[in-house]
Amino acid sequence: MTAMISGSGVPFAANATVNKVPGATLIGIVAAASTSGTIAIYDSNATSTAVPLLAATPLVAGQFLPLYLACSQGHYIVVGGTLSATAIVG
Repeated sequence: MTAMISGSGVPFAANATVNKVPGATLIGIVAAASTSGTIAIYDSNATSTAVPLLAATPLVAGQFLPLYLACSQGHYIVVGGTLSATAIVG
């Protein structure tokens, strides 16, 4: 049985970094294309990696990574390798 994903949000390109306002929830990441691409997520409203929420995680094209991650400062997303993805923020 496939898990049902419920939720709605606003899409943001995640091919570099995404910073979102405090209190937002990162619903998930959709990988559009990837060649050895990874994504790491930190709780920061700047380019800080002090508070990790998700360690570097590999993604493949077409994959949806459900997260539902809340933050106190903002979501700072770091993309490694070749990855084109969309972050869904609610």
